[in-house]
Amino acid sequence: MGDRPSEVSRFRAARRAFLLAGGAALLGACAPRPVGVHQATEVPAPTWRVHDRWTYRRTDLYRGLDAGTLTREVVARGADGVLQVVTRDQAGRVLDDARFTAPGLLVSGTLSEDGPVAGSFAPPIELYAFPLASGKAWRQSFTRTDSGGLRRPGSVAASAEGWETVRAAGREHRALAIRRRWNLGPKDSFHGELFRSELEWYAPEVGGAVRLSVSESFFERPNQVLGEMMPGARYLYELVSVTAA
Repeated sequence: MGDRPSEVSRFRAARRAFLLAGGAALLGACAPRPVGVHQATEVPAPTWRVHDRWTYRRTDLYRGLDAGTLTREVVARGADGVLQVVTRDQAGRVLDDARFTAPGLLVSGTLSEDGPVAGSFAPPIELYAFPLASGKAWRQSFTRTDSGGLRRPGSVAASAEGWETVRAAGREHRALAIRRRWNLGPKDSFHGELFRSELEWYAPEVGGAVRLSVSESFFERPNQVLGEMMPGARYLYELVSVTAA
């Protein structure tokens, strides 16, 4: 009986490694054809300034209904250069209070609409591997530490696909499609692993997304290596306006 705790620990570690690797493989196996036209254009990192602001219309993709507007704003830059980017809904409620060491390099924030998946990340998560170009791919494993000090593993695999013309905020934008596939670890204490798939259209002229489609799913029960996968959040975000500082 004295070996039981170590056996349980080994089982949990093996299960976690299986889910992180297996989830990425599952998502990769289901990957659709690349979006857009391959071009040689390279995109450097943008310059985000305090008071830069992006407003998005959110649509619930299950019912095709309006789910309100969200405003994302750079509200502060620390002495160390860290950018604070806050997202609020139309009522002014804070949905995300994120920190970036550079545009696209996330050190803390919220990663999901479908569970309390928030905290600080080590190493920082590279949302964009600048300079971006068609065909560029990157992947990363990270540890998320939540507000209670609990550490959870996660991973993301991303790729820049092709260029498309996207109409948003009353005009047409040349945008690069970026696809991300996430394993975010346990959704919460009552459910298993949460998976997230994103397809973003990044427009260099606005320094961010002009469109973002999000799809999430999770294992129904936390203690099964293989369990039933349940649908989670499904949203489409479309740029309404952008304000440069």
